[in-house]
Amino acid sequence: MRTTTARRRSTANPAVRAEPRGIGTAGARDPLAREVKLLGALLGQVIVEQGGADLLGVVERLRRASIALRREGGPLQRRRLDAILGPVDLDQADLLIRSFSLYFQLTNLAEEKERVRRLRKRARTQPGGVVSGSIAAAVGQLRANDWSAARAAELMERLSVALVLTAHPTEARRRTLLVALRRCYRLLDQLDDPRLAPSDDVEIRRRLREEITGLWHTAGLRRDAPTPLDEVRTAMAFFDESLYSITPHVYRALDGALDRVVDRTVPASRSDGPDPPARDTGRTGTRPPRVRPFLRWGSWIGGDRDGNPNVTAEVTRSAIRVQADHVLRGHEAVANRLMQTLALAVPDPGNGADGDAARSGDDTRSPTVALIRARLVADERALPMTARELRRRFPDEPYRQRFGYVAERLRRTRALLLAVEGQPIEAAYPHPTALVAELEEIQAGLIAAGLGRHAWGDVQDFRWQVETFGFHGLALEVRQHSEVHAAALAILGAGATEPSGASGAAGAAGTAAPDPLAVEAAIG
Repeated sequence: MRTTTARRRSTANPAVRAEPRGIGTAGARDPLAREVKLLGALLGQVIVEQGGADLLGVVERLRRASIALRREGGPLQRRRLDAILGPVDLDQADLLIRSFSLYFQLTNLAEEKERVRRLRKRARTQPGGVVSGSIAAAVGQLRANDWSAARAAELMERLSVALVLTAHPTEARRRTLLVALRRCYRLLDQLDDPRLAPSDDVEIRRRLREEITGLWHTAGLRRDAPTPLDEVRTAMAFFDESLYSITPHVYRALDGALDRVVDRTVPASRSDGPDPPARDTGRTGTRPPRVRPFLRWGSWIGGDRDGNPNVTAEVTRSAIRVQADHVLRGHEAVANRLMQTLALAVPDPGNGADGDAARSGDDTRSPTVALIRARLVADERALPMTARELRRRFPDEPYRQRFGYVAERLRRTRALLLAVEGQPIEAAYPHPTALVAELEEIQAGLIAAGLGRHAWGDVQDFRWQVETFGFHGLALEVRQHSEVHAAALAILGAGATEPSGASGAAGAAGTAAPDPLAVEAAIG
């Protein structure tokens, strides 16, 4: 028995003892310190599992010696550090670098989360939840300066904010690593929930160990320098993770803050209280928005031809396609989500006897209902297979049907983007304005049915996303040397200029279109 116990102790993972006890971080005196300790302990467990206890021992000695050198300095501490590193061979050095790299990346997640935690704490302690430097604080200055509703509306019409993503060819981390770290962040964020049960805490820690183990085996750095399209895809990973979803929240925050300027009955220090009815006056989400899309997202990744010789015309074309693919996937995902959430059981304006009346043109209902009827009938004719499936699943839920058609048309629009040139794909959207028009119809129908909160809530958020990003995503800035522009314009000008004295057939020959290959060669 003694031998068995000794063997168990020798094979036990020593990092398990360092793992903090308790549930979550909501009640911790120092949540950041607790999270750093937890992540360090979980990483230590993975190091032992993947590299052995001896590796963890070297990591810990090196960590303590580095801290001592930083705090005390002096030749003695430096000699101690050198003594630890002296026997390390290249293979072990690689494992040490991997260990500390992962540690710092995980610690950065905890520190990022702490910044968010402090902002939320400030919001809870400020009157009305208005934090200095926020959108609400800026709008509060308008109220303090006695701005009228008309003046605020004029400002909203003129407001425009252009944000441009720039290329970072020195970013060596892979997209795979960045996305995995975001998953870790979301798991870490769940630990702040004060309602966590012990089983929840155990499951979160298990999933964190799984993610950290995956990170240990993930090559964090690129072997080769990123290509321009690698940079585009990395930027679009951030687009997927944050820019696309946060944009309507920015509009919503400003729209809600403007209530305090427009409606003087809303106290400046209060934002709580019951919501008003869904009518043309009231708080955001119960009325038409006072904010039009003012964000203009741009990028010069994949268009920076004067700064990167690898950015050719084909690279720029591919960058545009990659961006469009991501934004159309985002739109399609939102449409599918709304198809699931707008489960409003109302009579189908295009089904049964009413559908027959719509087909015959006999419609005694409101123009809004007639428009929805006509749209459902048109969708059914354009997408008969989709129509059969949607009618089977949602026979009395026309708005779920509508967003099902929207999702299918977006899928076809994306397929058209990626299709071989000349390959026909029917029922794709010709332009983002066609989708915006459909969303306007849906909003009008919801309002007519007394469902204004749905019209000005999630549907409005989707409309803001479509109006902001269209089908292109980010406006691509193409930067080119002026000499290249001059060469391309010279070719175009030579093809469009009629030679002196030419007339008739000869003149027609002189006005032949410029060779597109020559133009493309000129611009690269």
